[in-house]
Amino acid sequence: MFRCWKIAVCAAVMLGSAPLAHAEAPRDAAAIRAQGLQARLNPAERDARIQELAGWMRELNAADPEALHAVQGDFQFALMLMVDAGIYETLAPATINAVDDALESVFDLDEINRSNRWEPLIYAYGFFNRDVTPGQIVAVREGVAALGATERDRLYPVFPHSIDAVTKGLTMGGLATPEDTREALKIAMPMIIAALKQDPMPGRAFHPPSHAVLVLGPLFERWAADTPEGAIVREYAPADDAVNALLMRQLSSVSARGRELKDFERVYFGRTGRYAANALARRDAREAVPALREELARFAPLHEKDPEPARYLRRALVALGDADARAALEAQIETAPDTVRETAVWLCRNARGEGAGYGAGLLGKLLGCDAAMALERYFESLL
Repeated sequence: MFRCWKIAVCAAVMLGSAPLAHAEAPRDAAAIRAQGLQARLNPAERDARIQELAGWMRELNAADPEALHAVQGDFQFALMLMVDAGIYETLAPATINAVDDALESVFDLDEINRSNRWEPLIYAYGFFNRDVTPGQIVAVREGVAALGATERDRLYPVFPHSIDAVTKGLTMGGLATPEDTREALKIAMPMIIAALKQDPMPGRAFHPPSHAVLVLGPLFERWAADTPEGAIVREYAPADDAVNALLMRQLSSVSARGRELKDFERVYFGRTGRYAANALARRDAREAVPALREELARFAPLHEKDPEPARYLRRALVALGDADARAALEAQIETAPDTVRETAVWLCRNARGEGAGYGAGLLGKLLGCDAAMALERYFESLL
């Protein structure tokens, strides 16, 4: 494995940092992903490369929407490399606007609320939708409120994407003016809190809270308590423990403790719980470890039918310092190195403090390099 990694790094070095030259927008996954990786690895070229990437999306959509649709997951991969903490903040406003404009040339809010056709790009869209207006957020809120019960159930996998698209940008920074930012937060926060406080229901009701858990924590982190924006956020979630309690409410070990789950609750908490685990790991919410352990004990027996809840829960426990979860992960270094590497990379990009440091050390061990350089070496290896 290490020999293959060294060959890959040499290839990355030979590729150098010169911009990729194309007569027209590429349609192959490798070129699109390489553009994102080069942007991540070369800060001096980051804005130029991502603006070029945005241009590719516009060109492909204009020439052949089906071609863009076929590689939208690769564009998502490249864009998501830009939204990690410490990376997004280096992007120029013109770059964020270029990506936003390119995505809006592919779909609008009506399209988002109609189908999942562009779901990978829609997921990335919210991070760059920094020109959203309070009026647009109100329109989404009113549109959701107007849905009848039958239509709401049919649209459950769709309409939360609209809420996500107009609120996620607030986790990345301010809008056009400070006044717009504060007004938008006053509209967005009640929508997010309401989604997190809904009771478990059958069908696809897990979808709104699954999105809301991924917005609330970053909003709390983005806006400090001593800012006017932070004061608005904390009006609805006044402290760290209140935020964590709302996130932990999505675990059956908290909301349905001490009783057997109904069939629809297994589906509901199997979905909401996995994303709550992600959010708790990102917040370094170590008080959640006992609840996550209980949740894992409840969902681990279902592993063969659906391994995802248990996988997310184990990863969160690793991030939050659970000794048993870490020992189980390290035991797979020889037998399942790809699984360990995937977890370590996630920790490097998403965990905080000691959890991120643990992930970097683990990744460095796998790649045979210093922990401080492990994530960069990993991205170089992908080239």
